Amino acid sequence: MKKTVLSGFVLASLLLIAVISGCKKEEATNAPSNVGTATLSGKVQAQLDLSNTTIENVPTGTKIIAVINSADLVTNPVAGVTYENISYETNVNSSGDYTFTNIAAANKDVTVTLYPVDFVYDQVQGDTITHTRKIFSANPPTVVVIKGTTKYSDIFYN
Repeated sequence: MKKTVLSGFVLASLLLIAVISGCKKEEATNAPSNVGTATLSGKVQAQLDLSNTTIENVPTGTKIIAVINSADLVTNPVAGVTYENISYETNVNSSGDYTFTNIAAANKDVTVTLYPVDFVYDQVQGDTITHTRKIFSANPPTVVVIKGTTKYSDIFYN
């Protein structure tokens, strides 16, 4: 009798384990399977020399930060859920250009906000002799990208 009860318990336990391990938890995901990347680039300039009317390239190494909200990558964002921002950084090259080559994007609009980081420069005054220390800043432009596209947005510092 003990053997039969014990065998029945073992058999029931094995059956329960088989049922539990055979069930897959359905995980809801709103992330589209078509998430890829987009490219964003542009020219970055300022009037560094007031003795002429030429607009110059900003100093090499000036930092540009791009930010997207990960909710833009989700097919159906859930109300009340806080989606994280995703940030990217790049520097302006010696030609005055910046490029982001791997901005996360989907087959729908993804808004990218560009944050040009302020820089300090000794601006040449009209007499070409005087230099005045100036903090240059720029307004953050927004650009909409879609997976597989290249967009351009020039930035002008004041």
